[in-house]
Amino acid sequence: MSNFDLVIIGGGAAGIFAAISANKANPKQSILIIEQSFSLGRKILVSGAGRCNLTNINLKDDFENHYYSDTPEILENVFGQFGYQSLINLFDDFGIKTYIEQKTNIGKVFPVTDSAKNILKIFEDEINIRGIKIQLNTTVTSIEHTRLSFTLKTNLQDVIVARKIVIAVGGMTYPALGSNGSLYNEIVRTGHSIIKCVPAAVPLTSKDKLIHLLQGTKLEMTVKSIIDGREIKSNTNDVLFTMYGLSGSAILNLSREISVHINRNGGQNCELILNFLPEFNYHTFKSFLDETSINHPKFTIERTLLGLLNTKIVSSIFQIAEIPAEKLIRDLSENQLARLIEMLINFRVKVNGTRGWNEAEFTAGGIPASEINSKTLESTKVKNLYFCGEIINCDGDIGGYNLSWAFCSGFVAGMTQ
Repeated sequence: MSNFDLVIIGGGAAGIFAAISANKANPKQSILIIEQSFSLGRKILVSGAGRCNLTNINLKDDFENHYYSDTPEILENVFGQFGYQSLINLFDDFGIKTYIEQKTNIGKVFPVTDSAKNILKIFEDEINIRGIKIQLNTTVTSIEHTRLSFTLKTNLQDVIVARKIVIAVGGMTYPALGSNGSLYNEIVRTGHSIIKCVPAAVPLTSKDKLIHLLQGTKLEMTVKSIIDGREIKSNTNDVLFTMYGLSGSAILNLSREISVHINRNGGQNCELILNFLPEFNYHTFKSFLDETSINHPKFTIERTLLGLLNTKIVSSIFQIAEIPAEKLIRDLSENQLARLIEMLINFRVKVNGTRGWNEAEFTAGGIPASEINSKTLESTKVKNLYFCGEIINCDGDIGGYNLSWAFCSGFVAGMTQ
């Protein structure tokens, strides 16, 4: 039997920051991180495609518009105590220098090394320097609690006793990296409920014929999500056409509400509206075609579109629209012209589902934030039990927001230990 002042279950970004924060608050206490994988922070390694998208500059003054939770107050309290500038300052203390990516212009913050491996190595060094214990390849199988302590049993048949515990096991995304919801039943046994977890920031599936024709094509587009006939969200970014449907940053940014509607609520009637030419709307594109017809009367419709889109897209559009590519613009009937413009500017795609946990970046759902003290992240059901990170029903947009939530909620959970 081992005894610790604090045991943190989960060695991802939230668990690592909870441990560091707790040590900073009280260096004399004994701290153990239990991680069921063979290494700490494996999901950190895949963040930002291996470059580690640490946070987002918009966290500073616009975080409310980038997160989803049943209790938004938890965001205000967490980021109010440890927000963007506190996070940047701590990175600086660790020797991590950062920059704001200009390419996408959405505020992503990366380390100057563009290396998630470097970041994880620095975090591991901080853990070791502070004397925080780590137990890898260990799965907690049961949690029992009394007024004074918690008793944890594991797959290794050992017993660990803790005065306080922090649960930072993540959600259900990338189960191969260690997050699989295996502790949810034990959390329910402590008196908590679980909001059904569904994949967020996930590719969407569709059987649309045009998607099939455009497999492998990647294009910056404006995409709108429609649920039960109502526009939910719009985003302009990369769209990737795949064998099963649509992926890319624009799709991932729109997928959360659709996933909740389909996978949690059993809903249907989900669509996407694709604009292949985001610099145009219906009327400005019609004006462009009219002007081109006047200024270049011998231009075919194919010649005109090849100046705007690649050959594969142009030929696929003609095939679906059933319009002869060799027709002059002026020879298109009103019906043909309207059909072509509608396909390019307002192409509607029916969504029939989402991809699974192995392809989702984040989890929507988990412990209701309403069951957690929003200032300390302590359970309102069990004293000395804390939660942080993706296990809480709080998730954000892509672009560094979810890793920020893991870091900041982890730090706040550790502050009061």
